[in-house]
Amino acid sequence: MNDQTLYLAEIIWKYMLLGQPVMPADCMLVLGSRDERVAVYAAELSQKYTFGHIVISGGISHTQDLLATPWGEQTEADHFHEVYDSHGGIGGVMLETKARNTGDNAAYSYELLKHAGVHPRSLLLVTKPYMERRALATFAMQWPDDQVDIHVSSTGGSLLEYCNEEQPIELVVNIMVGDLQRIIMYPSRGLQLEQHVPDMVLKAYESLIDAGFTKHLVH
Repeated sequence: MNDQTLYLAEIIWKYMLLGQPVMPADCMLVLGSRDERVAVYAAELSQKYTFGHIVISGGISHTQDLLATPWGEQTEADHFHEVYDSHGGIGGVMLETKARNTGDNAAYSYELLKHAGVHPRSLLLVTKPYMERRALATFAMQWPDDQVDIHVSSTGGSLLEYCNEEQPIELVVNIMVGDLQRIIMYPSRGLQLEQHVPDMVLKAYESLIDAGFTKHLVH
């Protein structure tokens, strides 16, 4: 990846991160994905903060696209739970294993908690760094209880620090461009809370599409 492309990708990366402070919550809700470092980070948080309940959410939703998980037929929630436990995660964990997208993460996790008689007043979403903004915008719109206080957290860091052999930069940038497209499109469909997208971010987004980063776009 050349320097100009990396510069454009970093503009979007920084926009996607919110950098909210971590704090205890009634429920820590871990969003499944192809990056098991999210589960490692959740385990670390469980050792530092108090959470009344912990939910790990994610089914088998992606097998033929960029979001396909590298661990086979296991659900995201089941795999993340194993990783969480192996890294010293504290507390009983509730697993939501049907979700196929972020809206499902919200809807199905809410129903799981409701069925257990749990009505959290605060949520901490734990996700990938570049998913922070989209996750919060989705839950703000789709979590059925509009009185809940929702925050989001990730490992943070820079784009280059995040990418590795399992999360190669070309793949990450393709996914990130597609996620930004959804941030732009989905509010009009009632799927996400509208987000202000600065001109610099829009220009970087358009330039990356022109450069061929189109593999995760909605057509």
